[in-house]
Amino acid sequence: MVLWFVATVLGRDPNEPGAFFTGFGALFVGAGIGAVAGAVRHGILAIVGSGSDEISAPSLMVSIDPWGEPVARCELSARAVVRLLDTLPPSAAADWVTHIAEDMAEKLAELVVLADAGRAAVPIVDKSSIARARKHPLYAMLKKTANEFDDISDQLGRMMVELNAPDLDQVKTQLHVLTEQLPWLRPTA
Repeated sequence: MVLWFVATVLGRDPNEPGAFFTGFGALFVGAGIGAVAGAVRHGILAIVGSGSDEISAPSLMVSIDPWGEPVARCELSARAVVRLLDTLPPSAAADWVTHIAEDMAEKLAELVVLADAGRAAVPIVDKSSIARARKHPLYAMLKKTANEFDDISDQLGRMMVELNAPDLDQVKTQLHVLTEQLPWLRPTA
């Protein structure tokens, strides 16, 4: 049946003599190409030393350093605060955000030390040690701090939008007065 289908796809009459061999040949070539692709794939994995027969998507890959994950998140949030600071003109708000950025930098330095302590307490040698690290109270504290850094960065972003939002109340008031005066402003015919 498969050979008949392949012969039909190739434009040959399945009842024609030799169609069986054409279908068989096409099937053989396809299997050969698949075998070569599989060999290349497994050869690359053997060279790289993956130790796994499956290639996992990057989003599904297990982190090699769970202690560094929360610290990296904190670094991203701290950088976002510095970028917000760079957008502000010199003002009291800029001084305030500078103070927050400095506090975050100090806390970040402490988190790096704590992550190193976590690496010493639960060294990562296999997948089970990653799971143990993620259950460690120190990891929970690092993760909580990373969430707090994210919240601070998000809140500052929202505040910057409010500080820089144009004040349209005066324009709205003028439009309201204009709307009320509209009957008297129409040209007379």
